[in-house]
Amino acid sequence: MTVSSPREAELAKLIENTYRHVNIALINELAVYANEMGVDIWEAIEAAATKPFGFQAFFPGPGSGGHCIPLDPSYLSWKVRQTRAHEVRFVELAQTVNSEMPRHVIERVGAILNDQGKAIRDARILGVGVAYKGGTEDTRHSPGLAVLQQLALRGAKISYHDPLVPEVKIGNRMLRSVKLDRRRLHDGDLVLVLAAQNDVDWGLIAEHAKHVFDTCNALGRPTGGNITRL
Repeated sequence: MTVSSPREAELAKLIENTYRHVNIALINELAVYANEMGVDIWEAIEAAATKPFGFQAFFPGPGSGGHCIPLDPSYLSWKVRQTRAHEVRFVELAQTVNSEMPRHVIERVGAILNDQGKAIRDARILGVGVAYKGGTEDTRHSPGLAVLQQLALRGAKISYHDPLVPEVKIGNRMLRSVKLDRRRLHDGDLVLVLAAQNDVDWGLIAEHAKHVFDTCNALGRPTGGNITRL
């Protein structure tokens, strides 16, 4: 539609991204609680989405990234503060929840490794997908990249695979995307799926990785005991 001025057009864009930002935060927070209660959040979302009206499915993940979702709602909140000295509380809370998701993922990684008798330090962790979402090479504000950087700081031996991102800086090192093969998957301690990236051989990962922590449901419903979902 055509709006009456650029101001309405700009607010329309901010509304769209804030709507997504808030709903992503809601489902991220529910995912944390669902895991603590032993509930499959992915199956619950699938069931809720069968409602023919009144529900739009959003999905949890390691955080929110890109150049719109983390920034536009914050700009809106800043603008409101400038003009009204008042915060947009939904936006502020959503920002807090989404920014905490990388830490939650790292805690889950630590728990998974602990169940194997391992620590994060010196664990061989292969990250899959360092772009902020699947189908793009954009790593701006990538939550997956933030997770890998924090794991590297904690002493993990990090490598990554992303067909669309050939090189990236993790910690103090420039790393190149590695090729997936049976030996690499078998020798690693954990495959950490951070984005449902295009052209990844998910079947190879599911079959040959010792353990997979899938933070974005890229592999779908687990068919074996070596896959854990967020």
